[in-house]
Amino acid sequence: MGKSYSRFSEVRPRRRSLQNPYTSSRVQQHFKDECDVNVIMARYRKTGQISHVSNAQAIAGDFSSNIDFQAQMQAIVDAKKAFADLPSKIRSRFNHDPGQLVDFLRDDKNRDEAISLGFIDKPQMASGADADPAQPPAAPQTPAEPASGGASSDPPA
Repeated sequence: MGKSYSRFSEVRPRRRSLQNPYTSSRVQQHFKDECDVNVIMARYRKTGQISHVSNAQAIAGDFSSNIDFQAQMQAIVDAKKAFADLPSKIRSRFNHDPGQLVDFLRDDKNRDEAISLGFIDKPQMASGADADPAQPPAAPQTPAEPASGGASSDPPA
């Protein structure tokens, strides 16, 4: 009968490697100098710069908001449902991708098409500072009340 070993045995059989020593390794040896701490520190002493770190710029800012993660996820689900409720012709216009619709609506060049598709309300006639000075603004269409306190020549209806 063969000998059994447990994890508490003092002598355990040696585990064999699953790696075949005659095949190529997945380790890429040409990166060894980039990863060697001694080489990195020697380069730092020589140049005064650490070049192995990422060149990406850090972004500083206040990214806190009153909206928690669950509310943000619910907003995404609601947006996907709203996009799915659009007619298929409009969804196919944006390759069935809500992100393409958002990008489309952010671009001011697409304003006329967004109005024709019904995403943006048609602008009302300009009033105030933007109004045409040649035409006076229209007076409100409300019936005038007599100032005499109720004595009117019109019979009550």
